[in-house]
Amino acid sequence: MADVNKRYFYYSPTAAIDIKKIERGMSAKEFQLPWVVVSGVRKNYTEMVASPENLRYADSTKVAEGDIRRMSFSQLDD
Repeated sequence: MADVNKRYFYYSPTAAIDIKKIERGMSAKEFQLPWVVVSGVRKNYTEMVASPENLRYADSTKVAEGDIRRMSFSQLDD
């Protein structure tokens, strides 16, 4: 049985560029990518998924994985 609280955090340079282009057109403030804490260090990510098969960008690399109830991370504002 799959753990419903497990998440995978991925970073994609292509996605980062796409997100920054969209955010730049919507807001005047400086845009920051969301982050996840890995071994005490903040790392940017562009996609959080429940399964690696759900990735949208082929150039994605895994930044972190774990139970989201025990992890520190930020999310994009809606």
